[in-house]
Amino acid sequence: MIQYIDRVAISQAKGDVARDMSFTDGQMGAIFAAFGLSYALFGFLGFAGASGLLMTSFYIKDPLLAMLAMGLASFCNDLTTPGSWASCMDLGGKYAGTVSGSMNMMGNFGGMVGPFVVGLVLAATTVTNLTGTTKNWELVFAISSVIYFLSAFFWLFIDPVTPLEAEEPLAAQA
Repeated sequence: MIQYIDRVAISQAKGDVARDMSFTDGQMGAIFAAFGLSYALFGFLGFAGASGLLMTSFYIKDPLLAMLAMGLASFCNDLTTPGSWASCMDLGGKYAGTVSGSMNMMGNFGGMVGPFVVGLVLAATTVTNLTGTTKNWELVFAISSVIYFLSAFFWLFIDPVTPLEAEEPLAAQA
């Protein structure tokens, strides 16, 4: 949210900033591009970090270190949050509420389906032998890690600052 407010504040003061600092239109464009770059960078690094740390946590034998890796994976996931919500507002324009609500609904849908899918995966991969019952948690961690990796990959193709719909001129709005 703060990223969005900063970008909006700078865009409103664009003329004054450019005049006072003697910036060209190209230089002001680079300043605005920095916001999109920060959204993309934190989105990609956050999802990629969560992917790597989550998968790594499964192979760490020390329980404390494994939990620290899972905690860092959660932290990496949280790095994506400000850029994700700011991108909804930037992309959505006058439909920012719809875009934000759609993103939130898809996240909640994943939260609803996830436990069911984990149960199915564990039920399908449970092995019982003389030494006991083994559930394949490795596959669950791998699936989660792949989902994070795909999120990182597809985030590279999102232009987080170009609206879905062109702004209407002020005269046309009246």
